[in-house]
Amino acid sequence: MVSFKTLAILMLSVIAVDAAGVIGKAEGFAVQATGGGTAVTVFLKDINELVIWLSDDVKRTIVLDKTWDFIGSMGSKTEKGCTPLFNICINGAVDINGWCEQAANANQALAKPTITYNVAGIPLNTIKLDSNKSIVRVGFAGKIKGRGFYIAGATNIIIQNVEFIEMNLKYI
Repeated sequence: MVSFKTLAILMLSVIAVDAAGVIGKAEGFAVQATGGGTAVTVFLKDINELVIWLSDDVKRTIVLDKTWDFIGSMGSKTEKGCTPLFNICINGAVDINGWCEQAANANQALAKPTITYNVAGIPLNTIKLDSNKSIVRVGFAGKIKGRGFYIAGATNIIIQNVEFIEMNLKYI
């Protein structure tokens, strides 16, 4: 026999899941944004599914109900970096697209530090979002760790309360 307390907890859980989605309305220039609109709210299985669902052409309301950790998902890389000219960065900078080789960016007279970084967290590997998506954080749990989003050419996207953390933060 199910106790009243267990039944109450189950009912509240169902209500909380059913209520997951975009809260409120956009203001200003984004007032017309609907994101995934009336699409069924989806919960993810793994980071691969997250990447696919964010970048496909299907309207979606995606609920982030935990920390989605991309650190190490594409490996790490160790290589020579550089010391930026106009920024005090004790760990150095990642040399992406020859950034360190440009005299305006890095002090060419200093030794190049060896750095190890998360490959998923560099700009070349951001997740490209397609149109008509709502990405919603539930409570304090919904976070993207070690990877960012890239939005270009896509329209009608709502990202609500999502926290992006640990994207090679010790390097520029």
